[in-house]
Amino acid sequence: MSRNAYDYYPTPPEAALPLMEFIKESGVEFSAALDPAAGSGALPRWLEPLGAQWEVQELCSEWYPTLSETPGVRLVTTGDSLSELWSGIPVVANPPFGKLLVRFMHRIHDHCRKHKVFGAVLVPAPWWGEGKRAEMWQPDCLLWITGRMRFKITESQVPTTHVWSIFMPEPLESTRISWACPGAPTSDQRAMHHKMMKFDPFQLELF
Repeated sequence: MSRNAYDYYPTPPEAALPLMEFIKESGVEFSAALDPAAGSGALPRWLEPLGAQWEVQELCSEWYPTLSETPGVRLVTTGDSLSELWSGIPVVANPPFGKLLVRFMHRIHDHCRKHKVFGAVLVPAPWWGEGKRAEMWQPDCLLWITGRMRFKITESQVPTTHVWSIFMPEPLESTRISWACPGAPTSDQRAMHHKMMKFDPFQLELF
């Protein structure tokens, strides 16, 4: 997947909907949540039925108006979320897939273990097979989405499947793998994601 200026790859509803079902079935408390790589607010939109009040953080300040109007969002912070303070609440994130992903995983893992809260991080499936990542962070569950999902409108072939790396409030003894089919979005959700993907982050640099 080629990179863009703001690592902007809005989370497909096909990825978020299986995570929502996992959260419901797990009985996890979800009255509040943090998205530290919010983009244009895809995750709070797709996970709105959970009823959480979201705190979102985003590097690109141009998205502040969109995020502040996203249903369920109560607080928007613009800036480098890896340097910001985080409330001790559950975290759901689709962070950049490059070098920053290691830093996000480290921060989210430590946050969840310290505060004993739920966490979910979307990553390309091969990511966990490299180095000692699995040994270092020991996710409690890998929720593997079996279909390949589009994150940008120009993709003709998606290179891999993706998994939610899940940390439970009480750590398990070993990582378990769960398989999930891509979610079935409504027509409105499909249209919204298509609109999100059409946004060109390179245009922001012109301003």
